[in-house]
Amino acid sequence: ADLIASAVAEDIVNGYSDGTFKPDDEITYAQAVKIATRAVSCDFFEDELEDYGVEDQDYSREWYSGYMDLIEDIDVWQASYPTTVLEREEAAKFVYDLMEYILGTLDIDMRVVEK
Repeated sequence: ADLIASAVAEDIVNGYSDGTFKPDDEITYAQAVKIATRAVSCDFFEDELEDYGVEDQDYSREWYSGYMDLIEDIDVWQASYPTTVLEREEAAKFVYDLMEYILGTLDIDMRVVEK
């Protein structure tokens, strides 16, 4: 509950329309895209999220449309159908690739620490 509250406070997640979060459910591609783009670097994508209509949700479209458009346009990851369920490994790879894109854009090398 504390982690969810922190993510809500940072505007990374906002849950379902009924106020629940369902943390034990599988994660879809669209959910992973939203969480990653908001969590990895909210400041980096701030203008883009606004440009793609994410900040002022356009309710004539699906909630994930702006996030999906952004990811497709920056070509970080192969687009998938929004409701495709991701394995944990795929979600982790997506976050890694997104971080690599951001750091590369900022001309910063990503350091990977292996155990």
